[in-house]
Amino acid sequence: MAVERLVHDAVQAVPGVVRLTGGRVSEYATYLPGERIAGVRVAADVLHVHVVLQATGDLRVVADRVHETARQVLLTDGRVPVSAVHVHVDDVELDPVTAAGSHDPTGKERT
Repeated sequence: MAVERLVHDAVQAVPGVVRLTGGRVSEYATYLPGERIAGVRVAADVLHVHVVLQATGDLRVVADRVHETARQVLLTDGRVPVSAVHVHVDDVELDPVTAAGSHDPTGKERT
């Protein structure tokens, strides 16, 4: 299995990660025969991981967990020489329960 797929699957399992994303214009992906792995790309010797996180808790803590998870996959796999892991938080999403009870700027509850 490709290391990019291993990173994608491991990062997707990190609590607080909603999904991996290809960025604004889908430039961050790995293309393999018959497969596109969104949100993970090795460029030069840097692994880029693009994520959408839940807007609950400390986003920095979740981003740090994503970084450590990706780094551990690389260390365990050992096939791809990477000197750095860059985590990009492309967006955040509200928890569906929180969003349902949120208020708009006029103070009225949204439904």
